[in-house]
Amino acid sequence: MEKAISLLLSVILALTSVLAIADETEIAEAPATVSIITEPSGAEVRVGSEVVGESPIKGLELTPGQHLIITTIAGFGQVEKTVSIKGGSNTLLRITIEEEKREGVFNSGDYWLGVGVGGIIIIVGVPLALLIALNTSDMG
Repeated sequence: MEKAISLLLSVILALTSVLAIADETEIAEAPATVSIITEPSGAEVRVGSEVVGESPIKGLELTPGQHLIITTIAGFGQVEKTVSIKGGSNTLLRITIEEEKREGVFNSGDYWLGVGVGGIIIIVGVPLALLIALNTSDMG
């Protein structure tokens, strides 16, 4: 009787292990859900070469494994991130896209500084030129 109980317990233990491995395999292969938020919002989002939409993106299903996420928005740089996704997981990605820095192009702060300096030159320069012109005409 003890041998029968021992054998039965061994069989139950073996079946439990097989079921546990099957569950882990199913979870590892299950699609994952990914949400992507960018700052600024409205960026084009690609997974590899496929455009998946405009940020924010919620509930995007991806297969487990590594994926290249690319975000792009006009006037800003492009951000590329490789992410490792686990099966059955819910992942939130927050991506900040920096504004492009272009040499030789004024940003708004540069423009207003230029207008301010230009305005001073016009305000001071024109009357000063007239004053010099009037003084030199009086001498002659």
